[in-house]
Amino acid sequence: MKEVHHRVNNNLAVIGSLLRMQAEAFPDNQVAEALRGSQLRVESMALIHAHLYNSVDWRAVNFATYTTVLAENLFRAYGVDQSRIHLTGGDRFS
Repeated sequence: MKEVHHRVNNNLAVIGSLLRMQAEAFPDNQVAEALRGSQLRVESMALIHAHLYNSVDWRAVNFATYTTVLAENLFRAYGVDQSRIHLTGGDRFS
């Protein structure tokens, strides 16, 4: 199972990196944004995969933790000004 996790993790990282590189190199801003959106979806899949792998019970994920980490990553990726927009509620929310 460890080998499968590492392969999946590496493949998702390669796909995300390729999408990021294509987005940075593409002259058409609309296409570049679409590629960045795809990159964020791949990173979301990698995140849920990592949470499943690190979970004690592989049938369940701590959804509060997952959504907090996902939101933090999206805020960082989109450059959200956290003095204007912030997460509230739950244990890890501020």
